[in-house]
Amino acid sequence: MKIPKMLLALAASVLAISGTAIAQDDDHGLYTVRATTVIPGKGQEYQELMAKLATSRKAAGHSGVNMWQVVRGPASTFYTVTDAEKYADLAGPFDSGMSDGDWQRWLSRIVDVIDHSVVTTLRTHGELAITAESGGAPNMVLLRYSVLKPGTGDDHHEWLGESLVPALKAGNGRGWSVSDVRLGEDVNTWISATRIDSWEQMDGPGPLSHMSERARNNLLDDYFERVESSRTELIRHLPDLSY
Repeated sequence: MKIPKMLLALAASVLAISGTAIAQDDDHGLYTVRATTVIPGKGQEYQELMAKLATSRKAAGHSGVNMWQVVRGPASTFYTVTDAEKYADLAGPFDSGMSDGDWQRWLSRIVDVIDHSVVTTLRTHGELAITAESGGAPNMVLLRYSVLKPGTGDDHHEWLGESLVPALKAGNGRGWSVSDVRLGEDVNTWISATRIDSWEQMDGPGPLSHMSERARNNLLDDYFERVESSRTELIRHLPDLSY
């Protein structure tokens, strides 16, 4: 069986979405993703409004937000990603950094460009992450969403740590991380994120190409035994809207 290059590069598991830095220790951090689907034709206006919000919040001293746009996957979709160390950090009122009048005017405009949005909180697994060779936010991130059969999360975590991650490292894989859904969506969902710095990178042989066909099949067969469904997305970082 010939393994597609994209599957070799992702090789199975799962975020969000992430693009935020993930701690390289045994602690499990959290991050929240607001997935916003914009009314067709309103994408530019949405980005202008989000740029205004980013400017005001940054001026007010807020940071730690990354914005992404889906380039392969659900059309007209944007992700706003924020991280936290614990659930208590998610509490508290939202500060727009704007005056009350400007904030109300901003809200009245944003509701006219958004179709719908979903907020999800995920738990990071820094102990499984593979650091990237270069720092800073990536140009793009390739996401694989895997919905597992109920009750197989612990087995999946074990497989990641004992089988997939060592295989990726042996193939010189870099810039890879994984999270699982805690709140807001199916809690059996895991999301892996692979750093993509250019489209040309996706033409490469992939970090599992060093393995024999039999070894790859055995590795992936173990994964597919637990997975009910999977899909991929490619998202692009929006540095002008991030702060």
